[in-house]
Amino acid sequence: MNDLKRYIADKLRSRNTYLVAALGGTFINLYGHVLVPVRGDEQGPVNRFVIELGISPGVVSLSILLAYIFLMFVGVYSSVATRFQTRGLSVAPGFLTTSPIPFSEHRLQAR
Repeated sequence: MNDLKRYIADKLRSRNTYLVAALGGTFINLYGHVLVPVRGDEQGPVNRFVIELGISPGVVSLSILLAYIFLMFVGVYSSVATRFQTRGLSVAPGFLTTSPIPFSEHRLQAR
């Protein structure tokens, strides 16, 4: 459990977590609020966005915020899950090099 908390804290301290969420969230919002209406032959998607923001600012703000939060959670989850599942692989090499008995003593005990 402590490993899990440490992995989450490490990922949340990483600058890359927020950078990916900011870039990805921006692209998701641009796609949803600008590109989709343009592809649907709508004129003035930015004007429509401003009108929607004036009518229901809470819903529009929530949809914008969800794009960033979703990417942050996905990034943290995928990173932590991978580190948690492969933590045994990172311990094994250290075990081989940190034997409590020096190598020369292993040879003496084998004789």
